[in-house]
Amino acid sequence: CAPCRWGIPRPVSDTSRPIVGIDSFSYHRYFGEVGDWEDPSPLRWTTGDFLDRAAELGVETVSLQTVYLGDLSVAAMRDLRVQLDDRGLSAVLAWGHRSGLESGTSPKRFEEASACLDSAEALGSKLMRIVCGDQFAWSLPVTERRERLTPLLRELAADARERGLDLAVENHADWAMGDLVRLIEAVDAPNLGICLDLGNAVRVGDDAVAASRLAAPRVYMVQVKDVAIQRESIGKPWAWWPSVPLGHGDV
Repeated sequence: CAPCRWGIPRPVSDTSRPIVGIDSFSYHRYFGEVGDWEDPSPLRWTTGDFLDRAAELGVETVSLQTVYLGDLSVAAMRDLRVQLDDRGLSAVLAWGHRSGLESGTSPKRFEEASACLDSAEALGSKLMRIVCGDQFAWSLPVTERRERLTPLLRELAADARERGLDLAVENHADWAMGDLVRLIEAVDAPNLGICLDLGNAVRVGDDAVAASRLAAPRVYMVQVKDVAIQRESIGKPWAWWPSVPLGHGDV
């Protein structure tokens, strides 16, 4: 799996470069997660192994998928913060893999997302990435999803703001960019933005450049991927969309 590199864009008034990092999902097979078209890896990593690799690569920050962390207690997050500090890294906490808020139909998942705000605060994160659904939500009516999710995201954003946190909703192969922008606008929270995933944009049929321009005013985080487009997968975000090294695909 090609690494999913990402960056946190700075405010427009800030001319310095973006913060470059790497997501723990880039090594998902090392954490024991294998997709339908992937082979298992005999190698197993701990979070510490991943942090060592990130430091070796010279990135400044990491995105930590909560599904690979296990213990999300405040005490565990404070211990993890020490590990990050020791390596000179900052972190974004990434909640919701794989189905996130389940398009607003799961009170349990909403409670998990709410509790994760405390985890992000204890970790010292300034940004938490969340997802609303996955590729299997793509075929569900957009209007119904937006109506269910708007009050939930509004509540999450308000709680996050009290903790000094921004939230970034990823286009997780469940939204066309225009629909995600309309959802963010409906919530109308100053600390709620977008995590732009270029691979997922292509998977749902968006043009990567057009989607980036549309999302740009609200982008808090970018996941840079390259994929090899499969003709038989077009219009089917749940189908085969192989990642390839950056610059070697169609994105």
